[in-house]
Amino acid sequence: MQLNTSTTPSMSAMHSFYPIIVLTGFVQMIIPSTIHMLMNHFHLKTGEVAILPLIYFTGMMIGALAITALIKRFSVKRLMISGAIIVSISLIAVSQSQLFFLLVFLYIFIGFGNAIMVTLPGIYATNRYSEKSAQLQSMILVL
Repeated sequence: MQLNTSTTPSMSAMHSFYPIIVLTGFVQMIIPSTIHMLMNHFHLKTGEVAILPLIYFTGMMIGALAITALIKRFSVKRLMISGAIIVSISLIAVSQSQLFFLLVFLYIFIGFGNAIMVTLPGIYATNRYSEKSAQLQSMILVL
């Protein structure tokens, strides 16, 4: 189905979200796959390390709630770049962390930045392409 370009804005902007979605996918795969290594490194039990996904998703919830206010103040480009920087710096800091409480603290920021990068394409698609929003979001998240 072709979109009428005279009434619908160009969808080329949606393609810029693909690298960010790939980054968020990698982050969401890294978190659970490193749990056993973290358990060994910090000498943790299963119950103790189970706090990490909880903290990560708490950061995601905070980010998802905050993005609705942030999108009114900042451009989509600035928010996406900021989210990627937050995640990247936090992941680098996590890789160098020798303290478990610092690791837990940084997981909040990883979740927060990831939430910005996951929810922002949906908000952007809804605001810009209202009637085709669901179709565009499906294309972004599947590819």
